[in-house]
Amino acid sequence: MNVNQYIVYITFVKTKNHMVIDVITEKFHTKDKLTSVEYNLYINGVKSGYVSIDVSTNKNYVTVSHVMRKYRGRGFGKMLYLTALENHRKISTRYHHASRSAQYIWESLVKTYTFRTSFFEDTLTVYNRRK
Repeated sequence: MNVNQYIVYITFVKTKNHMVIDVITEKFHTKDKLTSVEYNLYINGVKSGYVSIDVSTNKNYVTVSHVMRKYRGRGFGKMLYLTALENHRKISTRYHHASRSAQYIWESLVKTYTFRTSFFEDTLTVYNRRK
């Protein structure tokens, strides 16, 4: 399987405590089909987190996410999820398989955005529409 990778865009933010934050979006293709999109968090030039979305189906599942321990609890994980939500219009998870940290982010998202659960598929889907 030949996978092609494309860097799509960079979002740049400089915070009041002089941290330089970049979110770099990478798209992965096999042949002519888009398979996944990864949002990478760089803080002061160091890769500090990421969220990966499986876009090979219409579900847009978050397959994996991570933020370095020293940056947890500062909203960076949620920022990555929101970036994915804005770009894909919806994101999904198998909620009970998500880590506790990821579940906190999903719980936060459903307070603000419309969502749907599917009991039989064990999925939670959040839509980019505010309540």
